[in-house]
Amino acid sequence: MTAVDKGRFCSACEKKVFDFTGSSDRQIALELKNSDNACGRFTASQLNRKLIIPKQKDPLWLATGAAVMSLFVLGEGRATAQSHAAIEMDQSLGKVQVKDLSSGKILIKGKVSDSDQIPLPGIQVSIYNSTVSVLTDFDGDFSIMVNLNDTLEIKADGMTSQQIVIKNQQNLSITLQNDPEYMEPMFVMGKFSPNPQNMIAGGVTIEMISKERSFFGRVFHSIGNWFR
Repeated sequence: MTAVDKGRFCSACEKKVFDFTGSSDRQIALELKNSDNACGRFTASQLNRKLIIPKQKDPLWLATGAAVMSLFVLGEGRATAQSHAAIEMDQSLGKVQVKDLSSGKILIKGKVSDSDQIPLPGIQVSIYNSTVSVLTDFDGDFSIMVNLNDTLEIKADGMTSQQIVIKNQQNLSITLQNDPEYMEPMFVMGKFSPNPQNMIAGGVTIEMISKERSFFGRVFHSIGNWFR
């Protein structure tokens, strides 16, 4: 085989050289069938063995197999469609009924403190226009069951009351301010002063002493609400 011809022709036999190194057994057999005396290139694994040519399937069998496969795919599609229909949600005409969340009770927790963030015990926390109420503990904490849209009212003597509408809160931090219009209790003290003009009749001098309630006084007053 000459190099100038790039292996296409053999110089010894002047025949066309076929490159069978990448061909299948069927392709090799077909080429040899069409040529009485062929010359070719083979790999070592292609030599000294019989050509294995799978029997070609009948076109009728192929058509039958294709029809069976199409029926199988169609049946699977119907089964899938039926399974989807089984879990399909029912629909109704008209307005969609929305669950009324306002009917469910929720637990509200909170803490009540004064303007100095000191916890206030014994503070009344109630549902407005109802008889349901609780008192804060020594740490100013409370918990109460309410409905959505209920109004909580927090009241304490000497402090401004607060009202809170419950929407989606679950933990409340409530700060009560001192009520500037609240009158602190006054202690009235009197003393006897003798009248030098008339020793029989004496005079009484009244002194009004106002004493502001201390923080501990407010705490003890709030604790007193527990025993009312």
